Amino acid sequence: MPRLTCAAAIAATLIAGDAIAQGVTLNLSTPQQTTCVVKTDVHGVDYDSATKIYSATTTSMTGTGCSVGGGGDFAVTLSVPATATVGVPFNVNWSTSNASAVCVFGTPVSGMSGWYAGLKACQGTACAGTHTQFVTPTAPGSYVFNITCTNTTGYSEATIVVH
Repeated sequence: MPRLTCAAAIAATLIAGDAIAQGVTLNLSTPQQTTCVVKTDVHGVDYDSATKIYSATTTSMTGTGCSVGGGGDFAVTLSVPATATVGVPFNVNWSTSNASAVCVFGTPVSGMSGWYAGLKACQGTACAGTHTQFVTPTAPGSYVFNITCTNTTGYSEATIVVH
């Protein structure tokens, strides 16, 4: 079964333009006539005319044609302190071992400011290396951070929790 990455699927189904479509459902099919229904978050689909890259954050991918898997030839890592205190800022450090088409901040973090779920963290060669995102807990709890990066070989993601 062919692998569909969100970026490849979007590029294959949308017509070039700079407009942002909000809350989009993409009905995709593979050459083998299997289907994949991709739903985006409220930010929809964005096309960057300078880089000619479509980007979206999916809320769901269903169907037999949605065989997604990492497959990326690179790794993504996240690190956080062992504990967090409300009102005290800390660093979420993340890195990729290769340039990526795009890295996106994943999963909204409840009770946290400074983590911009669904937005691009970096793009292209700017993704390679180590990065720091400054965040501040606004409510007590455990916080789950996720970042996903893609390139032409697939995707890689990392998830970490701080208490």
